[in-house]
Amino acid sequence: MKPILHFIINNQIIERTDTFVPVRGSKNYLYAEFEFQTDDWDGKSKTVLFRIGNNEPIPILLGETNTCLVPAEVLQDTSFSVSIIAGNLITANMIIVKLYESGYRTEDIPEPSQTLYEQLMTAFDEAKQTVIDSVKESESWAHGHADYPDRQKDNAAYYASEAKNAAEEVPGRVKEGKKQIDDYVREKESQLKGETGNVYFAGFAVVKGRLKMYSDPTVDKVRFRREGSRLKYRLAL
Repeated sequence: MKPILHFIINNQIIERTDTFVPVRGSKNYLYAEFEFQTDDWDGKSKTVLFRIGNNEPIPILLGETNTCLVPAEVLQDTSFSVSIIAGNLITANMIIVKLYESGYRTEDIPEPSQTLYEQLMTAFDEAKQTVIDSVKESESWAHGHADYPDRQKDNAAYYASEAKNAAEEVPGRVKEGKKQIDDYVREKESQLKGETGNVYFAGFAVVKGRLKMYSDPTVDKVRFRREGSRLKYRLAL
């Protein structure tokens, strides 16, 4: 079982639903988790109020996970109270959490928890650092950054230059491709040459809607003739 006190909130009423047994004297161990079952708390900044007896409450800013550490100051007596506020202004009832006796017998005073102002400043600093890191990351991909030595090139200019170079190479590649095709045709032509020279092939033409194959006796030695439905040929020597 995790050391978490679970509370549900319906409008302004808090109820505790866990079965965890908290013991007094712990520090940086016990957590409180809040489940909001009505939408009147949605989108509002929430602050948990922990208190011993009639002392001043210890406010803890509740983050996006709706979970916070229970401050050590309220874990020194037989019980403490929990309440919560939000926005301007939603309040809730107070619920008492009983603490069991501890075998720990030191008189050390626990370090005080952060004030609400300190919590807000910490949250602000973390958000600010996240923005700074994101700016550095974006800048490094755009044109390099000192914190990213592997991205020192002006990437935007680099890729624009690469695109320009690739475009300039297109005509040369087309010319080279045509040369390779011509070389291939000449190679195949030489392979088809016999002892008597070049071999010429039949021609085709559409005559009155029909496809006809013919030979030109002035340029080749192949003679075609039709016998019934068959097309025959011979070599004229």
